[in-house]
Amino acid sequence: MDDEIDTAVEGRPAIGFAAPTRGASPATLPAMIGRYHVLASIGRGGMAEVFLAELRGPRGFRRQVAIKQLHPSLADDPDSVARFVREATIATRLVHPAICQGYELDEDERGCFIVMEHLEGVTLAVALKVLARSRWLLPLPIVLRVIRSLGGGLHAAHELCDPDGAPLGLVHRDVTPSNIVLTSAGQVKLLDFGVAKTHHIDTQAGVVRGKPGYMSPEQIRGRQLDRRSDVFSLGIVLYETLTGTRLYARARSPETIHTLPDEHVPDPRAQRPDLPAAAVAVLDQALAHDLDERYPSAAALASALTAALAPATVAAADWVASMVTAIRDRQGETTPTAPS
Repeated sequence: MDDEIDTAVEGRPAIGFAAPTRGASPATLPAMIGRYHVLASIGRGGMAEVFLAELRGPRGFRRQVAIKQLHPSLADDPDSVARFVREATIATRLVHPAICQGYELDEDERGCFIVMEHLEGVTLAVALKVLARSRWLLPLPIVLRVIRSLGGGLHAAHELCDPDGAPLGLVHRDVTPSNIVLTSAGQVKLLDFGVAKTHHIDTQAGVVRGKPGYMSPEQIRGRQLDRRSDVFSLGIVLYETLTGTRLYARARSPETIHTLPDEHVPDPRAQRPDLPAAAVAVLDQALAHDLDERYPSAAALASALTAALAPATVAAADWVASMVTAIRDRQGETTPTAPS
């Protein structure tokens, strides 16, 4: 798990992704959450637990969903409840093929819960770890599909307005491989707006939310953020998908960031010699410390990468689906295989 320095929601689970059961034992699982039958615990964090659940209806109707429920111990904490409701509001209003869909916010005797789309697949973090173990890199068409999908999803989030049509100024603040799912159907989905910021949400001075290895310089310093902060984080994800290695493996904090004003980005061609120079230029611009030199939007970054990697084409969904199947088959392996 990536290091988390958000003291309020440390160790939040990814919403909507079905992982092996852990957390609560079957004996302690709630039988029902609202009108949903609980099947398994997916994950547990400092603020909530995520369950795999099923809605059952007449004539054998069944539908699986993921449910994120606020811990009962926080049910009477106004700040926690307010943040949870804000997260649900964002998740249910954002409708985009590259974003995990939220369906509803409800409440039962245990407290508030969010009903989410249930995704079968693997996180990008898991995919990259399995590929690295086998000394493989993501094919460029799949890299392009991942970044184009995320670029579109983030742009939709950044453009989200309130019911009166006023821009929300939404910033995800947690764009990381562990919050990106590659589904068994070949989709790319961004998860978890639990620490997202809008114009209406003021972060307490000195509180930095997110994962240090994927934050923009302004995010680490606790400064005012706009969509370009997520562009920087997407640039870090791009570097990782291209090279199979972490860009910022060592700790990044408000103290250490000042000692690394330039944070030199290693040339990705050291790991990927066939990478076009134009793609390296895209990466450099995405990771520019000067906000005015960075891409103005996630969509602009995705568009620039598409042009830079031409004539490479975007991987079809069935290619991504086949890779997900192969990665899930290899998850239990411990011995690296020969490079391919």
